[in-house]
This record gives sequence, structure tokens and C-alpha cells, in this order.
Amino acid sequence: MNSILHRNREEELQILFEDQWFVAVNKLPGLSVQDDKTKGRSLHHLLSIHYRAQGDSLRLWPIHRIDKRASGVIIFAKSKSATARLSAMFQEGAVRKCYWAVTAKEPSPEQGRWEDFIKKNGRVNKSFLYSDAEKGAKPAAAEYRLISRSDRYFMLEVVLLTGRHHQIRAQMSGRGMPIKGDIKYGSKRTNKDGSIHLHARSLSFVHPFNNEKICIEAAPINEVVWQVLSEGQ
Repeated sequence: MNSILHRNREEELQILFEDQWFVAVNKLPGLSVQDDKTKGRSLHHLLSIHYRAQGDSLRLWPIHRIDKRASGVIIFAKSKSATARLSAMFQEGAVRKCYWAVTAKEPSPEQGRWEDFIKKNGRVNKSFLYSDAEKGAKPAAAEYRLISRSDRYFMLEVVLLTGRHHQIRAQMSGRGMPIKGDIKYGSKRTNKDGSIHLHARSLSFVHPFNNEKICIEAAPINEVVWQVLSEGQ
């Protein structure tokens, strides 16, 4: 495959993978995927500037999203046909989505599966857990395992089996394990930079055009807790 594997020198734009159909980027915390009230600070905007600087007015379509305060792998398609195929793969569950999440409470057991119903409250932009099919609530499932620990924190690997609004944040909070820095879901304090310790670690799938197996991984930001817990992972 004629692909490009590199990191952009610009701190805010880390390109992880690129070919003629799509590009994958490591989103930093604090950046929205698409334009919002911050105007001009979105990942979409930065990537468009990057291509324009190369003389390419390429149009890009974001295939999925992660929370603004979180970090990790995001894919943008380069054509309508790539958008259609990649979007269908995400909707059909053909993409393995692996996250890292840091919490101050040890999970018990250390490995397992979470199954809940989740309902989004748009007024407060927050999702809530239910034990049964409350009207409007949708099933949410994820598999997790403890992969690292320090004297104060625990890092979980979480593989999403569904893609609900704030799913990992809500499911961890509902079990007494709010993500570090996530005061909306019960963390006692914020992170200094406004981030939360939730990172979209990898996306794995079969390439929709050439059938090659693809695994795109992103490193977390250079921050002491992430560095201690991710060492050797």
C-alpha cells in the first residue's frame, strides 16, 4: 500500500496514517473534531490548513468523533465514496475501538464487561445510566481490563462494543470510577489543562478498498500520569 506513516512537526497536528482514501490524526485534548464556538481551533480546520499549505484544497469528511477534552485517533475521509464505506463500517461495528482511561479507583474485577442502558440529556450534555430499557435509553456495552497502575491511579483498556454519547465516561462514573479530570462525571478535581484522562488508543479494521488489515495507534500526550501508566504498553 502506498501510505505515509509520520508525525507532523506542528505540535497540534500529528498525522498517524495517510493514503489516497483517508487520513488518521492524533487529536490533542482541547481541540474539537469539527468547528464549534472556538472557530478555527478544530482538528478539521488544522488539517485543512495543512493540505492547503501543500497546495492541495482537499475536502475532508470526519468519520467519527471523540470528546473535545479527550485525545486520540480520528479518521477523516478524502472522498464521498470513502466516507460512505468507512461510515458504514463504524455503524456496523466492523471497527475495533480501543481506549485508555485513567481513574483513581481500582476496578473490581480487574477484567470484565459492562452492559447498561444509556440515555443522553441534551440540556446538560450528559448521559445517564439505567439498568433497564428506560424510554429513550439505548443499550451500551464495553469490555475492559486493568493494564497498568501507579501509587495513585489505574489505567484501563476499554474496547467499545457500542458507540453511545459519553459512553465510557458514564459507564465508569456509574461504577464509582470517574475518569481523572472529568468533573462532569464525578472526578473530584479538574486537570490543569482542562483535559480528561481518556485517550482513543487505537482503531483496527480491514481497509474498505484493498482489504488489508489496518491498526492505527496514537500515543497519549506528554504528561506525567500518562507517561508513567503507558510505559511499556
